[in-house]
Amino acid sequence: MNEQELKDAFAALPPMGDQPPPRYTWERHRWEMRRHVQRDDVGCFLGWSTVTATMFAGETPFIRSELEALRAQPDWESRWLPAIQDSGVGQAPRMSSEPSTNANMVHQAFHLMMWNKATLREVRDLETVTEFGGGYGAMCLVASRLGFKGTWRMVDFPEMCLLQSYYLSRHDLGCAVEFLPSEPWVAEDLPTPADLYVACYSLSETPLVERAAYLDGQVGSYLLALQEQWDDVDNLWWVRQALVGGVARGLNWRIFPMVRPGHWYAMGGMWWPSPTVTT
Repeated sequence: MNEQELKDAFAALPPMGDQPPPRYTWERHRWEMRRHVQRDDVGCFLGWSTVTATMFAGETPFIRSELEALRAQPDWESRWLPAIQDSGVGQAPRMSSEPSTNANMVHQAFHLMMWNKATLREVRDLETVTEFGGGYGAMCLVASRLGFKGTWRMVDFPEMCLLQSYYLSRHDLGCAVEFLPSEPWVAEDLPTPADLYVACYSLSETPLVERAAYLDGQVGSYLLALQEQWDDVDNLWWVRQALVGGVARGLNWRIFPMVRPGHWYAMGGMWWPSPTVTT
């Protein structure tokens, strides 16, 4: 997909109306994304305000800590460094201490590294991954470079699926990608079974009454990242009660803090010998 094809695809989407939706909502982000595509340089989309506010981690102290953790891996030069190379698509700002990459590539690789350490599994051994809310597609690209050769399914709003399609089409992938636009997000749109279900800051921004259905499918493993608080929801309380308490029964869960204060991982899998929760 080239830049004009992306603009044409956005122009073909059903209208959302002329008046902007309320601020700090995904309806507003979708509305703003349409304006960006219409008015701004697609070649520099990783600098758009809506993208940097919602799906691009900038160079912060916690990202620098994640980069150092990746560098500490024995296979840093042979595996992790090639996986996070910035191709230049989208014109992201580069890391000051590692100019070959950008902060968000580091962040996505760190998520996968932590899942690897928590589950003792490799993404290259999986056949199917479902990602709920996939940003612009960076984790899929990193996983492909780490050897994933199966099918990566991306469930997201129509605007985000188009952006993901544009971004990933500009790279040589070793995996198949399926884009599953959903408006609004509903559990029935999540295909199962899957070897891995990824939801980084998407499930934790979903209404509580809808979350259980997302975690009750035939899924072998989960990689969830969440903030402690979202609006008036205590996500840490929810993740302890819902995940460990019985939703997605039959899986063992590990819950542990991220490098970023106030943010947590929840990793679930069916292969551990006994249930373990780290808090």
